[in-house]
Amino acid sequence: MESLRTFAGAGRVHPLADKDETLAAMLTVWADERAAHTDDHTAVQQLLMLAATNEIAGGRRSPIRST
Repeated sequence: MESLRTFAGAGRVHPLADKDETLAAMLTVWADERAAHTDDHTAVQQLLMLAATNEIAGGRRSPIRST
């Protein structure tokens, strides 16, 4: 819980109306940010997305887990 408070205090938590809307917004931002990195190693160092469950993360083949 402390980590969540730290992220929220830094303006890194953006809750929306429901989980589907929130996930769609997260994926859109992540994909836009990911596209800016041509080097996978730089992308890994610069981008982090946390999911509440493995089901939300979509498993091993999910675009969320790619890099």
